Amino acid sequence: MKHLSTSLLLGLFISLSCSAQLLVGPVVGGSVSKVFFFDNQFRYESSPTMGYDLGVMASMRVHKNFVLNGQLLYSQRGRQVKGIDDLRSDSKFDLYSSMQYIELPLFYVLEFKKNTGAYSGQGGQTKTYNWFIGGGPVVSYWLSNSGTIKSSYLLENNIESLDYTTVFGKTLESSDPVADSQIEGITDPNRFQFGLNLTGGFAFQPVGANKIVTSVHVY
Repeated sequence: MKHLSTSLLLGLFISLSCSAQLLVGPVVGGSVSKVFFFDNQFRYESSPTMGYDLGVMASMRVHKNFVLNGQLLYSQRGRQVKGIDDLRSDSKFDLYSSMQYIELPLFYVLEFKKNTGAYSGQGGQTKTYNWFIGGGPVVSYWLSNSGTIKSSYLLENNIESLDYTTVFGKTLESSDPVADSQIEGITDPNRFQFGLNLTGGFAFQPVGANKIVTSVHVY
């Protein structure tokens, strides 16, 4: 199973005084997540789900066309999984979960600069925009998880659906799956997660050192 996320982020930056140009500013954006299954033993389908990202970003130019970027984000990711085959899965199975993370994407980008408008010596103002591509690692910390589940077993017990919350480091002692379904215990959770971030987008610099960045991230 592979969880793929795509984020569209918008950042607005201001310049800080230092030996190298350092820009810092807030970041906000939306994301789309989808689960992919590679094991044919059980058949499920996954639908894309929406999420969001909020945080701060720092950007520092390390060479003429190379920029090092780092983000600190609070991210919400969704997951929607349904059973589709009576023989190899529960056709009534329907799971939606909402996962919250603290994420630290680091990415090195190559910028390509373009100027538009008349130069100041010609009585006009020059506007600059860059398009860029890059990538780097992503470190995530899994904060929490909750969701809603439906299944044939629950329907047989006259329960249409159950809301559940994940408790990390907990071992469930009850043998009744209905009683336990409101708490998902994960004894040894992998809360620190690592991935690869690929990015591309545009950076606009309309006035002085202020900068607006629109980017797409896949990881």
